[in-house]
Amino acid sequence: MDVSLTRGRKGAVRPAGVKNYGADESASSALDFSGRPPTPERLKRFRVVAEPGTRVRAAGPMRDDPVDTDRFYGAFADRDDGARAALDNSKTAMEEYAEVSSAPPRPLSASFCRAAPATGERLAISPPQAKAEAVYRTARREQLGTSFRYQDHPERTKRADFVYGKPSVASSATVKELSCPVDHPEYEEREAVYRKSHGAYRPGEQRTRMLDWSTACADPKDTRFGVVPARPEKDGVGKALDAARDPEATTSRVVPLRVEAARMFGTDQVGKARPLGLAPYARPPPERFGRPSSTKETWGAAECLRGDYTEEEMMPDSDLGRATRPGFRNAAADPDRVFGIPSLRTDVAPRQVSVAEPQNFGQDAPLKDLVNPSRFMTMGIDHSDFARQRERDELRDLFASIGHDLDAATFDAVYHRAATVYDVTDVGSVSVEEFKRALGDYLGALEDEGAEPAWCREHKAATA
Repeated sequence: MDVSLTRGRKGAVRPAGVKNYGADESASSALDFSGRPPTPERLKRFRVVAEPGTRVRAAGPMRDDPVDTDRFYGAFADRDDGARAALDNSKTAMEEYAEVSSAPPRPLSASFCRAAPATGERLAISPPQAKAEAVYRTARREQLGTSFRYQDHPERTKRADFVYGKPSVASSATVKELSCPVDHPEYEEREAVYRKSHGAYRPGEQRTRMLDWSTACADPKDTRFGVVPARPEKDGVGKALDAARDPEATTSRVVPLRVEAARMFGTDQVGKARPLGLAPYARPPPERFGRPSSTKETWGAAECLRGDYTEEEMMPDSDLGRATRPGFRNAAADPDRVFGIPSLRTDVAPRQVSVAEPQNFGQDAPLKDLVNPSRFMTMGIDHSDFARQRERDELRDLFASIGHDLDAATFDAVYHRAATVYDVTDVGSVSVEEFKRALGDYLGALEDEGAEPAWCREHKAATA
């Protein structure tokens, strides 16, 4: 009995799906986590073994042919000194150079002889050669001033009369004719093609339609068309401009009005309507013809664009910008009353100063200082510091620190001028800006006149 078949209403029916009869698919085996399942063979090359000392290879080349690890690429070089000699630092650089330069020529090994020229000579290192060049095989094989050929050229190339290349056929044309050919048949054919396709005629060239003039018994190159007058015209332009110079010109004649009227009614005149013999208008023609579309006063395009509103109708609505909802009107008896809280709270005492304080109590810098900050802002000095009232001793110390150490009498005179002349602060008080201006007057007088100003001498005399 075939267990893969089951009985149905219509006979044996094969069950759907795939069943693995060799594997254990019981619940106990499915819940057994004792061992890790092995990696399938088709997926092993994608796993990366992260273990120390393991060579990691990409998944793609793992299917390639195995690499022969005993195979070496490149040319075999002569045996060099070992690691012990390379790490030996007992000799100086000059001693090693002298030893290499004085060493006799050393023949190369058999591997070098295989790559030597066909002459069979065994190459050797030249004693006077520098140490930096002595270790290179190409420097010994391809010496300066000599050529080295990897292949032997044919014998015919070694003759003195041998020349490379293929000789050209001798031509009688000059370099100018070859560079700028003139009336070349090939160019004439090309010009004929462009003349036919694009109408590209040369300046002054006669346009032709490639007609066969042999059948017409006339050639446009040597034939003039038209009628030759019996008596050639002379001074034609002058006679056309001045009819009195032409004796054969027709003169004006006086004719009857009837004849001229008959001619006017019988012929058409350029730029004028042909008269039909109607009687002329008894009155001037109207400005417009036709009947108006409506007798009532209606709007036109101009009225639609401009409108026809009175001044009261063009005024804004009475409730514009006002609350009209009952109970929500901000109506106050005082018209100057302002509702809300000002953004700059100068009406209350400032709270504790903090960086996180969002309210401005009038102590922050205004917009003017933010847009145009003071040049002393990096030092923590503001414009207001120059206009603040200072004591006498503080002013003297400030200006003495910048090199203006004045004696007592001169300082009193400058201080008195700053307090009485300049009005940056209140009368009698002096700021840095006021003292700087008064000191500028004193130093300017010393530089220009070579002596103290009069106001300084008068103050010293009064206080002496």
